Amino acid sequence: MRAAVLILFAACSSPPTTILGSTQTFQVDSITLPSAPGAGSQVAIDLNGDGVPDNALSSITAALAAQHDLPSDVADVIAAGVIRESFELTFGVDGAVGIRFDHSEQLHAQPTETGAIATDGGTQPIALAIALPALVDADPIALEIAPTAIELAADAAGYTVEVQGLTDGSAFAAAAGAALVQMLYDSPRDHLMLAAVLDSNHDGHITPAEAAASPLMETFASPDVGSGISIGYTLHVSAAPVQTIIDHCSDRVRDGDETDVDCGGSCKPCGASAACALDADCDSSACVAGACQPPSCSDGIRDGFELSIDCGGGCGGCAAGQRCVVDDDCASHDCDGGGYDFGTCMPVL
Repeated sequence: MRAAVLILFAACSSPPTTILGSTQTFQVDSITLPSAPGAGSQVAIDLNGDGVPDNALSSITAALAAQHDLPSDVADVIAAGVIRESFELTFGVDGAVGIRFDHSEQLHAQPTETGAIATDGGTQPIALAIALPALVDADPIALEIAPTAIELAADAAGYTVEVQGLTDGSAFAAAAGAALVQMLYDSPRDHLMLAAVLDSNHDGHITPAEAAASPLMETFASPDVGSGISIGYTLHVSAAPVQTIIDHCSDRVRDGDETDVDCGGSCKPCGASAACALDADCDSSACVAGACQPPSCSDGIRDGFELSIDCGGGCGGCAAGQRCVVDDDCASHDCDGGGYDFGTCMPVL
């Protein structure tokens, strides 16, 4: 309800007066997505007026953390310049503070009783372009949230910033689906269970549309406020961040001795179509004319989404005793266990 009222207000009234005064510019130096139990409630606000704080993102990131698919090296991504979000504070008269997040329209804020700075009246109908580093082996997910609320708490190095808002559910599913597919193909053997779950027709090929429409996405990324998904997370900003890349194999740029982004050379093997110099640079162990070749179901090695050598994951069924995720991974079409964990192929009856 509150979101609808704010959007209607924005459409029917003149824009608020810009806050003028001394301005300080900061850069985002860390991003923390809620992953521990209960962490999401700390950055949740009531976006629909029902008295219950909303933060659907926290259930998504908690599920990713449980599967070790949530990045732990966001600092490297920021240090490499993949995320370059600016934060501008303008201090006006009577305590008013203007906030611009990465060149957005100006949000209006005021000091709170606790000494923090928070947007007036909670949410404001200002759209923010954000980048969420939510998946390992994938680029940050680009989203737009509106309405938006921001709260800042000063510390010795800058400000800790809580960002809350609402993003379109369909746009989130499309962006997250594309990122999931990128993660799977960038590092297939690290995400075999997820690949099996998303591959609805078990043909060994997964498209962004297939991922976006999967039961898994419906379970963890269903709209919770109208047609939108509530977002709440924390970042930190400082005036002059000094950052060094610790692991160039996870910074989402091609550097070091990599042959493609975060793969090849001394990093993990690359997926199909990535640039390569040697066969060893590729998950398929086949580098032809500078490009990694797709995995094959008859090359005598375990590559792609295969569960064992040349079987499972869209190839032929695996023999009894070999691991599986779904029944189609087995020659017997009987995977004992499986589902969201590895199972064992049963004998052919």
